[in-house]
Amino acid sequence: MSVGVRVLGLLGLGLGLVAACGGDGSSHGTGAAGSPASAGSSGSGGGGGSGTVAGGSTAGGQSGASQAGSSTQAGAGSGGTPNPAASKLEACLAYVKEFCAATYKCDGRTNTGSCERATDPQCPDVLFSEGSTRTPASLAACAATWATLSCDDYEKGKQPTCITPGSKALGESCAFPSQCSSLACSATSGSCGMCVASAVAGGPCTVTSQCPGGQTCDGANCADGVVRSIVALGAPCDPTHYCDDPSYCNSAGTCAVYPTAGAPCNESGACATGSYCDANLQCVAPPGAGQPCLNVANIGMVCGGNSTCMNNLCVALPTEGQPCFAAGGAVDCANGFWCHDPDGTRICKALGSTPDCDIDYDCGPGATCRDKLCKALIPFHAPCDADHLCSATQATCTNGKCEPVDSLGLFATRCPK
Repeated sequence: MSVGVRVLGLLGLGLGLVAACGGDGSSHGTGAAGSPASAGSSGSGGGGGSGTVAGGSTAGGQSGASQAGSSTQAGAGSGGTPNPAASKLEACLAYVKEFCAATYKCDGRTNTGSCERATDPQCPDVLFSEGSTRTPASLAACAATWATLSCDDYEKGKQPTCITPGSKALGESCAFPSQCSSLACSATSGSCGMCVASAVAGGPCTVTSQCPGGQTCDGANCADGVVRSIVALGAPCDPTHYCDDPSYCNSAGTCAVYPTAGAPCNESGACATGSYCDANLQCVAPPGAGQPCLNVANIGMVCGGNSTCMNNLCVALPTEGQPCFAAGGAVDCANGFWCHDPDGTRICKALGSTPDCDIDYDCGPGATCRDKLCKALIPFHAPCDADHLCSATQATCTNGKCEPVDSLGLFATRCPK
């Protein structure tokens, strides 16, 4: 089941969207030497995740998940601790953060990014649309209970009792589970559905009777999920005990460090950061500036960090004040710089050092590119103007401050009367 699906359902909250957020845990790869992917980055878990976002589920026996902004964005809220006096949007973002942390822990993962990205953009509507009985205060109180729910209980279909059902009856239109008295909505991502029955833990399930908590429909009945955990370097590992990043489960069933340059990578299939696994299954460090480029199967001609292959030779990428072009055409600047081209000169400049830009990356952290100019991103309730923009998409600059909206109108848009 996709992570997004489980998220919405669990939100019982009333999330009810199906988002394709499957496994945010990735395995080490054999990326191009010298790039951040060269050594790969491992996640703490694999495969797809669960799919109930705090109270609620979607059709097909799968819990639902919604798509929204990200509470990890700059200014997307005050963090993971819900404030009873917060707005609906802030309460929703904080709740999602707590839910994702708790449920991903039960799936053996610590990077909750995909879970939050699947739901945040639909806050506050995912939990506060027509029919929902939630309030910012009740949501704040309920959010903390996710951390106290054991993974064993969760995977058996249990969830916090503070997740209150909505007022919409079976058969009424819905976009999110939180709107329904059954805490189950048949809507898929971005669509209108209807409130459907919620199956009991371990009981029969169909496309119109959805499973609770961390359970999934095995085709006939709601089945328990699998409790996974993350284990440290040197600890025993198996399909339910994932190795913490950056380590892998070796043939002896123990979490081991990835091999470095000069060591064989036939078992791990990947190498530590700074090297890659070549065709001979050996970890090799990529060549640096001044050395011949290496021709790597399925990748091409590669060089080490901050260098590029030109005429079969690794050449250092330009930095501050150096031209970012060559006889062969445009050349990327080194990490931390961008190719500035106000008048056709194409010179590398440090990120954020100039007020003009082409894309957000040119501006560096905490800023965005708008109308070819870098503009600061401002958090909720902070002063804003034409040069200081609200960082959250669900906030507007009202009376000189970034104020969170009470509704995005998603239900009305998806289920017009």
